Amino acid sequence: MTISYFSLYEISSKARLVIIIMLIITLQSCSSNDKTQTHETTVMQLDTTTVSEPTDSIPSSDLVIITDYDTTLWTEILPSPTLLIDLKYARTDNFTDKQIYDCDRCFLRPHVADALDDFHNHLQEKYKLGIVLYDCYRPRPYQQKLWDIVPDRRYVTPPSKGSMHNRGMAIDIGLVDITGNILDMGSAFDHFGPKSFHSATDISTAAIANRKLMKSELLRFGFKGITSEWWHYSYRKEVMPLSDWVWECDF
Repeated sequence: MTISYFSLYEISSKARLVIIIMLIITLQSCSSNDKTQTHETTVMQLDTTTVSEPTDSIPSSDLVIITDYDTTLWTEILPSPTLLIDLKYARTDNFTDKQIYDCDRCFLRPHVADALDDFHNHLQEKYKLGIVLYDCYRPRPYQQKLWDIVPDRRYVTPPSKGSMHNRGMAIDIGLVDITGNILDMGSAFDHFGPKSFHSATDISTAAIANRKLMKSELLRFGFKGITSEWWHYSYRKEVMPLSDWVWECDF
């Protein structure tokens, strides 16, 4: 068989063309695989980052609690399921029918707040009871406002004299059960009449028992009551001066 040089050259050129085309296809395929592999690797890295959890937490000592008052002079009493804040003078359901406080925040002197906290914890542990606070620290500007409405020494202490409330050392208090229901104390808060006296007998047996329990247990923690108001107690140790400081309401 005779093959011309032209035919041989032509076959070789075609073969070379096929090889070049196959090489190009192969290179493109490899490049595509490399990109796919790189993309998959990136996705895996991102997924790993997404599901990973931080191993370090912020130490409690580094947490900053922001307050809008001087904590060396005052402690704010905050509510809980067994400590209700129901400041009557921040609303109109009090004996004046007027709102005295701009908002209902409860403050006490720090050592008084500590004694109240001890009493509250004791009450929960021993009796399964809690407390409701009807009044706490009362700034003298609010005392003046109260006096302007009811200028009667039988019901309101003159601002010039001041009261233990104005010193941040008095509370108006009642009892609640473990679920926060207010217990029978014989009369409403700020009911100025015989039923509010500790000596009252024309009230329920339960109310008499509740008053006696609260009075005896508060006394153990330094709080003393007065004859005519079952709700009023003051702490008589380290008596602080009268204060005009008024708390903020937009905090």
